[in-house]
Amino acid sequence: MGTGSENRMEAKKLAASKIRSQFPVFLFFVLFSTSIWMVIKLSGEFTSPVVYELEYINHPAGKILISASDTTLTLGLAATGFELIRYKIWQKKPLLQVDLSAMPMLTDSRTFDSKLSAITLLKKLSLQLNHSSEVLFATPDTLSFRFAPEFRKKIPVLPDITYTLRQQYRLYENIKIQPDSILIKGVRSDLQVLDSIISKPASLADVYHNHKFILPLQHPNTQYPVILSADAIEVSMRVEKYTEASIELPVEVLCEVEGYTFRLFPSTVKVTYLVALIDFKRVDAALFSAFVFCDNKQGLSSNKLNIEIAHSPEYVEITRLEPDRVEYIKVKNAQ
Repeated sequence: MGTGSENRMEAKKLAASKIRSQFPVFLFFVLFSTSIWMVIKLSGEFTSPVVYELEYINHPAGKILISASDTTLTLGLAATGFELIRYKIWQKKPLLQVDLSAMPMLTDSRTFDSKLSAITLLKKLSLQLNHSSEVLFATPDTLSFRFAPEFRKKIPVLPDITYTLRQQYRLYENIKIQPDSILIKGVRSDLQVLDSIISKPASLADVYHNHKFILPLQHPNTQYPVILSADAIEVSMRVEKYTEASIELPVEVLCEVEGYTFRLFPSTVKVTYLVALIDFKRVDAALFSAFVFCDNKQGLSSNKLNIEIAHSPEYVEITRLEPDRVEYIKVKNAQ
């Protein structure tokens, strides 16, 4: 009894093992057969609607597009299954460009209207469509457009940039942008309220070397589309390491009080300034001049005069004067 039961169990195990060993082969043939069937089916012709995004280009000379009846065009395509899969899956948003440069116009006092039939459009778009696909229908069958006279205006570009500099580093020169102004085209009412174009914001931290980067422009929020002559600007930032230095200068007296000579205490001033390391050796005392000025009223009533810097190199930034005011005595000139 026991031996028979064991034999049956062993036979079941052998059968299960055989099935498991043959399953991959079976699965391969199932998948292979399915693939062959799908290739045969997809090679056949099907009919299906495909939605195309429309991009309107080349507006008629002197006109600006202010409205279009549709932004998409649905085409009924007769094509192979493979082509339809490409349209619907691999190319999720197929695009057709519509050239508006030669549109016939109907005009009233302020706007220009035009229409374009889908049949005419498809003839113009034949090169953009797959030649192996047949177009059975198009929806909508007519596209309508409205244009307005085009106006132009040149306005400055304002970069929206925030930055922090590493300690001892400063901008060596003003931030440069190229272009610093652009030409905009649009409807007069929109252009009248636009005085500048602002870039998209950029933020830089711990800046200690030169930067050059592209910054897109923000399209203005207007009622009708505005066309920009440039979509981005190139920003250049020159950064140098700075150090603090000082120089001592004699103070010149410029006074209009007749019959008196002024003597200053002290007669020199210590000028402290910031300078880029690359310019440090260019600094010379001869490039600076300091003075005090007094007129009749000041010379007779005040006992201190403010020190002013008349000349200094453009590549230094004066941070303080010591002292910034000087005392004086007024000596009457000999007759």
